[in-house]
Amino acid sequence: MLKRVTRATTPSPSGSGREGCAIAFIGDDASLVAALRSGHPAALAAFHDRYATHMLRILVRILGRDNDLEDVLHEVFVRALGSLHGLRDPSCLTPWMVKVAVFTARTCLQRRQRGRWLRFLAPADLDDTEDVRCGRDQPHGRLPL
Repeated sequence: MLKRVTRATTPSPSGSGREGCAIAFIGDDASLVAALRSGHPAALAAFHDRYATHMLRILVRILGRDNDLEDVLHEVFVRALGSLHGLRDPSCLTPWMVKVAVFTARTCLQRRQRGRWLRFLAPADLDDTEDVRCGRDQPHGRLPL
């Protein structure tokens, strides 16, 4: 359900004297999902406002205090919006968002673990290896047989 809410804000920049106006999403998660899928302009802001603090708490519990928390939070929303079409039951948006946050945090932990293993290799060892997977040494990008 969409409801128009007027807020007492500064007058508009055009000087028309009209107060600022915003669209607020009041109601259940299904209406928010419908608005996101239809591309409603205020749906993204409402989606972020509704879930940002909850997702940040989950990420802090899994990852701990980290300098990259804002980036991981952004990645949670990017993944959620990218796979929103796969949400079968729009009324289950909150548990689905928790699942997306947990899987994103797990991916972040896996990246950290891989980064620790790469520190054991000397930089000289990394530069001497040939990148056969990309086919740089083969014509037309073909892999050797």
